[in-house]
Amino acid sequence: MPNDSARSAQELQAGLLQLARRLQDVHGVADDQMLAEAVGTVARLAGAERSILRMIDTKGQEVASYTWAHDGLGADPLNDVTLAEAREVFAWTTQRYLAGEITMVAELDELPPEAEGERTFLGQRGVRSWLSIPFRSRGIAIGYQSFDTFHYAKRWSDEEISALQLMAEILAATITRVQAEQAGRESEERFFRLFNDHPDAMVIVRLGDAVVVECNPAWNQLVRIGAASEAIGRSIHEFAEGVTSEVIQDLGRKLSAEGETNEMEFHTVGADGAERIVQASTSLIDFAGETCALATVRDVTERHRLQEQLQQAQKMEAVGLLAGGIAHDFNNMLTVIQGHSEILSQALEGPLAENARAIEDAAERSSRLTRQLLVFSRRDMHSPIIFAPNEMVEDLEPMLRATLSETVPMSTELDPDVPAVLADPSRLEQALLNLVLNARDACTQVRGSIALATRRARLRAGDHPTLEAGDYAIFEVRDEGRGMSPDILERVTEPFFTTKPQGTGLGLAIVHGVARQGHGEFVLESTPGQGTVARIYLPAAVAVPREQEAARLLAPAAIVSEPLCVLLVEDEEMVRSLARRVLETGGHRVVEAVDGLEALEKARKIPGGPDALVTDVVMPRMGGLILAEELRKLSPGLPIVVVSGYPDGGSDPAAAELPQDMVFLVKPFQPAGLLAALEDAKARIA
Repeated sequence: MPNDSARSAQELQAGLLQLARRLQDVHGVADDQMLAEAVGTVARLAGAERSILRMIDTKGQEVASYTWAHDGLGADPLNDVTLAEAREVFAWTTQRYLAGEITMVAELDELPPEAEGERTFLGQRGVRSWLSIPFRSRGIAIGYQSFDTFHYAKRWSDEEISALQLMAEILAATITRVQAEQAGRESEERFFRLFNDHPDAMVIVRLGDAVVVECNPAWNQLVRIGAASEAIGRSIHEFAEGVTSEVIQDLGRKLSAEGETNEMEFHTVGADGAERIVQASTSLIDFAGETCALATVRDVTERHRLQEQLQQAQKMEAVGLLAGGIAHDFNNMLTVIQGHSEILSQALEGPLAENARAIEDAAERSSRLTRQLLVFSRRDMHSPIIFAPNEMVEDLEPMLRATLSETVPMSTELDPDVPAVLADPSRLEQALLNLVLNARDACTQVRGSIALATRRARLRAGDHPTLEAGDYAIFEVRDEGRGMSPDILERVTEPFFTTKPQGTGLGLAIVHGVARQGHGEFVLESTPGQGTVARIYLPAAVAVPREQEAARLLAPAAIVSEPLCVLLVEDEEMVRSLARRVLETGGHRVVEAVDGLEALEKARKIPGGPDALVTDVVMPRMGGLILAEELRKLSPGLPIVVVSGYPDGGSDPAAAELPQDMVFLVKPFQPAGLLAALEDAKARIA
């Protein structure tokens, strides 16, 4: 292109003005080619044979580059070098670029000595004239546009340079805008991909009027609508009862101050009419030019239900421990009452003997109450066996029907696939009887019916807070009775709680204990006016159980007659006094101790050692099992009777696994039972 073809400054300015107007319509990636063409247009108007526009970020990294050359006169000369190498070669130019100074060289010989790198680099590539115009943003260099000639020398006038500088800045601003728009579109696309694919319900609500402006499919599913169009434009109040105008106003103030809120819970009613609990966290966003709240909503109804079940199970566990402790202490007292009343009934005659027997009967009934408490606390002796649930229900059905009035019909629904279970059938029968009796009482006034069913269930991990995954047999008692209110339902498994005028309040507590004793769970559901469903979950039996010895006490042929030196160890004074009297009445000599340490000391002082040991399990300083182990080291053939108010030995798990040559005696015991246990222990050693 000849030198005289260069346009005048006025013509240049007019052409650049026309180009600047066209650049106002440039948007996005689709117009990237138009930007490249604009660079070429500016170069031709400037009388250059090549032009390069390069955008550079604050870290010195290239973010955009456009190159135009006339008739293929050469590509970007920096293509074969890195930016770091270019900064080293163009050291003089780089300093001017960073300072925002324009560099114009009509002939390379005009370059100063410190620009030797530029002279050599450009000369090797045939460049004759060179103009570099930097552009800045907030005082920081963000790029430049350069103009080169190859076939002729070109000296740009000040007017041309000013026009080209303005045009370069317009180009740079356009590129920056297009990049920002593109980044915004990409960010928006990413947002909507995440928004629509998010597993939690998400909704965007305009803060000014609480109107839904966008929602994702999970939200549609939560509020039971088919498409977002059914929600957009409607007030959020229509979908969440707990979100009042006051809540929206408070939310707006908090979002304005902090930009986000912590998780909040609301009670609402779903489209199916069921009460739901949802958890929402919100953040302040600008959406379509409006101030909105982005809410992430999660239905936590099921989690709350599981938490309540877990809390109830933990409460029942604590109550069970308390009940077991009460039963243990009560058994000590009953031992004394039963023992002395039996002694009195045998020693007295006439009305006084009858009075003593009345006390004895009352103590026996009280002992049954403690056994019920121990069932609830899972500390009752039980004999689990593997059996078929359907067979047990069929055997139990006649007795159950006999307990029902003619106005309360009962049906059975037996699942042929229900698995066998490992449990104590007598305890389970008692639990089912309690459930049927409760159902009968609930149905009497409303003339409802009862259904007794068995079902097979397979639980997955997390389906129930206290049950492991696996197969279960379910014993279900349903009634169409009056149902229970939530506050009563929450307490019915507590021991001694009852809504009946008469009763111990242990019926459902025992059911709960039987289920937990069988490593299962008791679940109760009830709605006022709609009846009650009670379910006992028991795990499917997977192996034949080891034979359980619920009690090792054998019936002796006769009470021992050979006098023995018995070491009696019991920390409860009244029980110890009774046991001493019974043993002495049986002809034995008794050495007493209040705990294991005292017993060891006294045993060493007995010539030849004691002939037998009768010891409680739980005592201060040293318990009975450790004492028995120590005395067996001294006398390997020592007869031993272990006594406990807990049928399973209480807090010491070793008591449930006593050696075969020891006898376990449960409180409350009768005088004859103690003597029989001593005879049994002596016989086992022999």
